[in-house]
Amino acid sequence: MTKLTEKPEDLRDSENKTLNLDDKALSSEQTYDSALATMISKVQSCIVPLINEAFGEKFTENAKVEIENNKRVIAQIDGRLSRRETDAYVRISEMLGEFVQKCYHVECETWYDKSIVVRVAEYSSVIAADEAVVTKSGVELHFPNSVILFLRPNRAIPKKVTITHCAPNGEKLSYDVPTIQIADYSLDDIFDKKLLLLLPFALFRFANDFDEMEEDEGKRRKIGDALREIEERLDELLQAGEISAYQKLTIEDLLLRVSEKLTMRHEKIRKGVGEIMSGYILRTKADEWLDEAKQEGRIEGRQEGRIEGRQEGRQEGQREMADLMGYLLSNGRIEDAKKASTDQGALDRLLAEFKGSQAAVNEGEAGRAAAGGR
Repeated sequence: MTKLTEKPEDLRDSENKTLNLDDKALSSEQTYDSALATMISKVQSCIVPLINEAFGEKFTENAKVEIENNKRVIAQIDGRLSRRETDAYVRISEMLGEFVQKCYHVECETWYDKSIVVRVAEYSSVIAADEAVVTKSGVELHFPNSVILFLRPNRAIPKKVTITHCAPNGEKLSYDVPTIQIADYSLDDIFDKKLLLLLPFALFRFANDFDEMEEDEGKRRKIGDALREIEERLDELLQAGEISAYQKLTIEDLLLRVSEKLTMRHEKIRKGVGEIMSGYILRTKADEWLDEAKQEGRIEGRQEGRIEGRQEGRQEGQREMADLMGYLLSNGRIEDAKKASTDQGALDRLLAEFKGSQAAVNEGEAGRAAAGGR
């Protein structure tokens, strides 16, 4: 029997190839957990396909998703209070011939470590205790369905892990916890199975090759190609009405934030991702503002003619955002482009600056033309 402080040899070898202290320090922050929670909160339906994939469920897009409290406080023997916080805890229900309602606990992990299995068991036990059902003879503990989402590629990760509770009378209760690895899903898989929850973590598929990519421009193009494909397919979902501009913006923003964190030690990759994603985010903001303006009746028309139809308005908004992005990037203002992607005040200021510079250029050209005509 292997103790928790020990690691199987194949796991030690795998980690030695990819893990160093800097990586471990970076992964200890909560960026990735926060991205998962934000996706489930803002693109709520995205959790359903993941649950179907992990547990073989048959929930549809009509399923009701309730985000449950993921923070629990437990009293320790010495009287101190301790907080346990899961990455996500949801309740899904739907009428599928008969009424089905189940609870699901999702953990997001960067690295594979056997201690995660213990934490999942602990989190599940705390949830079960909080929701215990009192019976005539005692209590019933209902454990949630748990799944672990692993981000870093690692062949040592099993398809499932088993948790076994051993009772004092010698009886055992065992159940499996499925695992999902980002690296096992191509972009085709993600979009075909509607696993949009995985998109903010898409670049983890390349993580073990970052050192080589940083030094090889040709290999870095794979990342750019992947980002462009994601954007094209999100556009298709937007046009089909399967996601809103707000949901698309959420996915793009989280993909940028997660990727910036992931590539902190690879400056060329980080810079390239920032340039590409900032442009996409600005363009999607134009879509979102157009939707809001139409809903609030702010767009009435122009002196040259009335704006008619979503596509024409969308293209106009995209041109303005693309022009702003070109202006910022051509002047080396990458940080301003990122601020414009996430800060409304910064975007308003930069748009005003851009329009002012364009007006000045146009006036200068008009003056030169007039002088030349004399």
